[in-house]
Amino acid sequence: MAQGLQQKSVMKILLISNDIVLIEKFRNPDIVFENIFTVYDKNNDLLDIMSFVLDNHPSVMIVDDDFLKPNSARIISSIKNALPKISIIFVTSDDSHTLGREISPLGIQYYAIKPVDINDMKDLIASIAKIKVS
Repeated sequence: MAQGLQQKSVMKILLISNDIVLIEKFRNPDIVFENIFTVYDKNNDLLDIMSFVLDNHPSVMIVDDDFLKPNSARIISSIKNALPKISIIFVTSDDSHTLGREISPLGIQYYAIKPVDINDMKDLIASIAKIKVS
């Protein structure tokens, strides 16, 4: 690669949620541009989700706790075991410290309380892309 040129990184972004507002926020052109964006919203069965994640092999996964409750930690842990380099953004409407203590040790890159700020998410995904390229 010529000096001074930066490599563009196309990332696969997977949102696991059935929250229409959240899905529409992440379909923001600034986030989707040059990235592959997929939504999983079928059911919260561990095997179905694992199969979908492994078939799609995303770089970034956005997990909606409200969709996965009460199995969020179990699903995240299973995915991290299968794909240790995956970046995970955790989104929830539950602001309890108990949930935070349960989820934080699982290798989450970002923990967000709904409603999410789409500009923060755009910056976060851009930051993750830079890290994954280097």
